[in-house]
Amino acid sequence: MTAPQREIEENILDVNGDINTLPTNITLQHEQQINNINKLYNNLSSEQKKLVTNYSVLEAALTTINNIKQLEVDVKNYIASLPKDLNDGTKLNTPENMRWTY
Repeated sequence: MTAPQREIEENILDVNGDINTLPTNITLQHEQQINNINKLYNNLSSEQKKLVTNYSVLEAALTTINNIKQLEVDVKNYIASLPKDLNDGTKLNTPENMRWTY
């Protein structure tokens, strides 16, 4: 095996290994790690990508991050759409009063 071939094989193994380090319960705290792994994967050629055996795990992690971020936007939009106060002037969409609305 030549040095370039060895380097290519190591890159594929690195991506596979990095994907294996992802936790099963993805949170926004893992976003940077997932994005870094995705960059490594995207730097592979199309032939090399075929050799990444656990890409579906990375794909699921990326989807989870996107879903969490969209949910965060949806919740903020929902909160913003709530009435600002009750008839008695009690503020609803302040952090102190959010529990009351649920």
